[in-house]
Amino acid sequence: MDELIVPMTRWHHGGHHGVVFPGGAALLESSAKAAAVESTWQFLRSGRPLEECRDGLLASHDGRIGRDDGLIGGDHGLLGGEARESAGPGFALAVVDGEHARLVVRYPFVVRYVAAAGEGLVAADPATPVKELQVDGLSSAVLCAEGTAPTRSTLGRPAVDAVVPADMIVVSCAGSGLPSTSAESRPSTSAASPALPSSSTPSPGGAQVPVVGRLVASTGVIVELTAPVVVGRAPSARRGEDGVVSQVLTLPYRHVSSDHLWISCDEQGAIAQDLRSTNGTYLRRSGGPLERLETPTRLGPGDVLDLGSDVQVMFEAAPRS
Repeated sequence: MDELIVPMTRWHHGGHHGVVFPGGAALLESSAKAAAVESTWQFLRSGRPLEECRDGLLASHDGRIGRDDGLIGGDHGLLGGEARESAGPGFALAVVDGEHARLVVRYPFVVRYVAAAGEGLVAADPATPVKELQVDGLSSAVLCAEGTAPTRSTLGRPAVDAVVPADMIVVSCAGSGLPSTSAESRPSTSAASPALPSSSTPSPGGAQVPVVGRLVASTGVIVELTAPVVVGRAPSARRGEDGVVSQVLTLPYRHVSSDHLWISCDEQGAIAQDLRSTNGTYLRRSGGPLERLETPTRLGPGDVLDLGSDVQVMFEAAPRS
């Protein structure tokens, strides 16, 4: 039996149509008709299997979906596009079912993802307008139009079941427990800073410190909190008094200080501390305003650390056993 994976979806305001449903999300091109967008939402939120969600967006669906002009233009299907080859409106789709996920795009939309096997990109082109991929152990997926740079926050606002105006959507699977495989999120492996175990870190007394949660950056990088983390433009790993070497999370933006933020962890959760950065760090708790991080502060689930210009890091607490 597959582990229950509950996707968490966040969106950044924009001109396209974000369709968020309990099992994932889709991003539809701005040219899609409003009534068709709602019909697509109703179709996807009905709990259909992966294959039916994909087929509903790419081909006609038993005559009830897709009239003469389709639900969103073209000849057939929710989004139009006869036999997948018609140049219907672009879209990106991510549907999660247990440990499996289906990622589908129509040009010019793309999906950047992190999964058990690593990171990747699903992208089409005018010659082959539709691409799809099934991945196992999806950790996160960023849905956006081709050429959209991740310089703006991909955390954005949370949504569970809605249609929202968006230019970028992030679907993260909180139950997957998968760290990012990018070099940015791995600890240093130099002789002075040996690599840390991926599951837990020894405490000074020899006990194992459990994973207390993870950090989700607006760049899409995810870091499991198995050890302290230095966040910055060019962060350097540090060895603590207990001999534990920190991880690093790189946010390559000029306004971010080289060593900007320190996030430590213990059995109770995570604590954030600004490292006298030039532009400061701001904390936004759920539903609250931004407040400058002046002293070491314990983080709660869903708290967002803002490093300026929409560069953000969100703390996701691990489920309590």
